[in-house]
Formats: sequence, structure tokens, C-alpha cells
Amino acid sequence: MRFGLCFGDFAHAAEKLPLAKEKLGYDYVEVALCKLAEMSDGQVKEFGGACDAAGLKTEATNVFFSGAAPLTGPHVEEKGLLSYADRALMKAASLGVKTAVLGSGAARRVPEGFSKEVAFEQMADITYKLGETAKPYGITIVIEPLNRTETNFIHSGEEGLALMRRVGHPNVGILLDYYHMCVEKEDLAVVAKAAGSGRLGHVHISSPTRYFPRGKEAEACIPFFAALKKAGYDGRMSAECYGDPFTDDWNSEILRQALARA
Repeated sequence: MRFGLCFGDFAHAAEKLPLAKEKLGYDYVEVALCKLAEMSDGQVKEFGGACDAAGLKTEATNVFFSGAAPLTGPHVEEKGLLSYADRALMKAASLGVKTAVLGSGAARRVPEGFSKEVAFEQMADITYKLGETAKPYGITIVIEPLNRTETNFIHSGEEGLALMRRVGHPNVGILLDYYHMCVEKEDLAVVAKAAGSGRLGHVHISSPTRYFPRGKEAEACIPFFAALKKAGYDGRMSAECYGDPFTDDWNSEILRQALARA
């Protein structure tokens, strides 16, 4: 399994990325797609150079859409969404991104009084088209279930799998996030279901309090690691946590040890 760090400090990338590799031992970084989209081509190239110098790649992105771009409801502007996605994914591909996480809880929130059934079809339709947009760049979109405090739509792995099946696109898979699973009290049996679909494309890890898991919280993650191992998952796992990974020393070795004990 490869361990990644969710990284957002673009301004200090040249200083921080070597620490992520040498001190903390991460294999790759994951960044916000909406932030990449705002950067000039020169800034993206500069960040890519910092990654190369540190011996890291940007292999994944999160925060696909900002909350200003609705994915459901009566005011969806599909043309603008897909135009943005193409520009953003082109920049991501230039950095070596292979997986783009589609969480974006504010963007997918279903407006009050709007049909959830219609919203589901809207989400399936736009996600299929995002898969088509991502295909030429060799990027897979992974649907991220989010807990009910962050959005009112697609909370569980089961619901994420249902959406993924409805989309039915080879460039669309699913992500499992341990934090959201804990909040939703979701049974770990969903790990085998997601892996059995052949489309479990990415994993996020944090403690149940959304900080980096260590000590007893790292021990609490072991059943999740064990479920992933049993299901045969051997892909990427990104640490997506509150706090500063450098001052708080989010050492990937802690995750590797938890995986070894699972």
C-alpha cells in the first residue's frame, strides 16, 4: 500500500515537500483540485518542479468543486461545470495525478424541497460526464461518501456504490474514508463490497476525531486496515486530517506499522 499526505501549502512547497518525503516518509501528495484550477500554468509547473525535486508526485486530488458550483437542484450549469473540470484535470494530469476525489459536499448538497430522486439522477449524469472528461487524461474519478454533518446526500459506502453503479463509467470508482465511516457508524463489511466491485480506487485515513491516528487511535484503525488487507486492497491511502503534518509529525511509519499489525 502507498501512503500519501494531503498537502495544501503551495507557497512553501519547496521547503515542505522534502520533509514530507525524508522526515515523514510519504510516497505521494494529494492536493485540492479547485486550488490547482486557480493557479496559473507557471505556478502549476513550479509546484510540479518542487514535487520532482523532493522525489514525490501529486498522485491524487480532493475538493473537486467549490460550494459555488451546484451539482444538484434547479440551477445546475453543466456546461460551466464540465469546462472547469477539463481545465482543472488537464493541470492535474500535468502533475501526474491518477485519481480525482469527488466529495464536494457543499456542491452536491440537495436544495431544501428538491427531490432526492431527481438529484440522484443529476449526480449520476454529471459524474458520468466527468468520467468522460477525465478519460483522455488517464484519471479516475472516485465518489466520496461524506457524513451527514457535511452534506445531505450520499453518506455511506453503500450509497456511494449505488451511485457508482448507476453511473456505470470505467473511469468512475469509489473512495472509502475511515473518518466518515466512523461518524456514520458504517459496518466494515462495506470494504469487501467496495473492493469486490473492482472499483475501490482510493482510501482516506484519519482518526475518528479527524486528527492523525496515533496511540490508541491508531490501534482503533487496525480493523479498517485488516478489512482492506482481507479484501485485497493495495492502492493509495492518504492522510486527510486536522492539524499541521509537519509540527504534529504525521509520520507515515505509524500507518505502516498499523497495516503490518492488521
